[in-house]
Amino acid sequence: MTGVVNLLKPPGMTSHDAVAFLRRLTGEKRIGHAGTLDPAAAGVLVVCVGKATRLCDRLMGQNKEYIAEITLGVATDTGDQEGKIIARHEGAMPPMEDILRAMDSLTGDIVQTPPQYAAVKIGGQPAYKLAREGVAFELEARPVHVKAWTVLGRQDNRVMTRIACSKGTYVRSLAVELGNKLGCGAHVSFLLRTRSGPFALQDALTLEQAEQLFEKGRLLTTLEEVLSDLPEARVNPAFLKRLLCGNAPPPGMVRVEGRGPVRILCGDKLIALGEAGEGGVTVTAMLVEDGSITC
Repeated sequence: MTGVVNLLKPPGMTSHDAVAFLRRLTGEKRIGHAGTLDPAAAGVLVVCVGKATRLCDRLMGQNKEYIAEITLGVATDTGDQEGKIIARHEGAMPPMEDILRAMDSLTGDIVQTPPQYAAVKIGGQPAYKLAREGVAFELEARPVHVKAWTVLGRQDNRVMTRIACSKGTYVRSLAVELGNKLGCGAHVSFLLRTRSGPFALQDALTLEQAEQLFEKGRLLTTLEEVLSDLPEARVNPAFLKRLLCGNAPPPGMVRVEGRGPVRILCGDKLIALGEAGEGGVTVTAMLVEDGSITC
């Protein structure tokens, strides 16, 4: 089996559990997700199956969108509702104009530090595991891009927002920084990922829908569909076997429509993912393994 599943991860399930669910359902061992969602969060979790796991890095690098409820006046050690309360603000909540000003200062190219309770690895161990064990450590700040952060509504100290951002952006860190700027503390009390690259919430499958579509043989989005937005690079069939052995096609053996990421085809068959430049095409991920394939 090879393809991609746009799964609607429910709250309370880890991303690892979601992968395990699809592994049991499909019987395919090669499964991985393209971007972790916190256990308390819900929404789009892109899962790659079979040879599609070679696309995980590319899919993980795409932009994300979220609906996030920020609760002002309460800070937790995890930055979300799962953590222990470490501070409460007893005064009045900041006015909307202050909130909008602080959000605007956290929009665009910014540098943020991942929360201590994050999946990022330190010496091979997830940061959240070390934090739970009381191990002291520091996480490096990293550049991220917040394309837009807008308010959808407010009720008392709860502010519902929409966030469009780059990969690697921690919404919990945004909430904590917002609370720090406002001087009242804050945490994420609800988080829903509504988009990851081209995969949108309205198309995401519940666990039950995934089971039903698997039984009908219609669970997976094909690699051809996933990569359909990329320009084509067509390889000469005479070079196919050498390509499958890992040799980069020389300029005369490939016709390219553009520059940058391309999908490499032989005839009508998707063979690989590549990068097109002035020197020709470089293969970045082989998507077939059978050296006897013809096109």
